Amino acid sequence: FFFKQKTAYEISACLVGSEMCIRDRYEEALKEKDKVSAKEGERLNKIIEVKANELQHFKSVVNNLKNLNDSLQEEIHALNAKMSKEVESWEVKLKECERRVEELKEELN
Repeated sequence: FFFKQKTAYEISACLVGSEMCIRDRYEEALKEKDKVSAKEGERLNKIIEVKANELQHFKSVVNNLKNLNDSLQEEIHALNAKMSKEVESWEVKLKECERRVEELKEELN
C-alpha cells in the first residue's frame, strides 16, 4: 500500500494560490538569505583583512623591539667590558697610590 502525496489542487482548488504564495515566499527568503550571507561574508572578509593587517603590523613592531633589544644587549655588553677595563686601570692606579703613600711614610720615619 503506497501513499500518494496529493497536490494542493487535488485537495482543494482554493489552496493552489496559497501553495504558490508559500513556495514563492520560501524562494524569496532563500534569495534574501543568500544576499545577507554574501553581505555578511563581505563584512567578515573586510574584518579579517583589517585584523590580518593589524597582526602584520604587530609582528613588525615585535620584530623591531627584538632588534632593538639585541642592539641594547650588545651595547650593554660593550659598556660592561669597557667598565671592567676602567676599574682594572683604577685599581692599578690605587695600588700605585697606596705604594707611594707607604714610601712617603717610610721617608718620614
